[in-house]
Amino acid sequence: MSKLEEVKQFIGKNNIQAEIIEHEDSGLTSEQAAEATGANIEQIIKTLLFMDKKHQPVIVICQGNKRVDMGKVMKFVQLKKPRLARPEEIKELLGTEPGGTPPICLPDDIPVLVDKGVTKQEFVIGSAGTKFTGLKLKPYDIVKFTGAKIVDVTE
Repeated sequence: MSKLEEVKQFIGKNNIQAEIIEHEDSGLTSEQAAEATGANIEQIIKTLLFMDKKHQPVIVICQGNKRVDMGKVMKFVQLKKPRLARPEEIKELLGTEPGGTPPICLPDDIPVLVDKGVTKQEFVIGSAGTKFTGLKLKPYDIVKFTGAKIVDVTE
């Protein structure tokens, strides 16, 4: 099953108020996603996978116009010199390609950190499983269905 189909089933099964937005232009970058969906950049979220030297993962969800501060991330998870995951690691651990990782339907065994700026939005748009689909939903549904910690992890 594709990640998009998995997201659709998850939304239905859990009765989440969400909208799948299909678009022809790539949403690989936050700027491209904002343009493709018509949303403000502050409403676009990115779901990022970081790995450390021992292959310990953490997922960070933040607004598209923000940069992750790894010093802040390391206050919440015990990682040694974390780096952004490579495409093959994203595929292996999350079942997606870069730019296609949704903020829900994530593995239960990987910690999830949601930047507090995300939760200040009425709604956010992340990927729905491909770089050509957006997922519009309420920030607290992300927190609820991932068990994420709401923290300050951006610059």
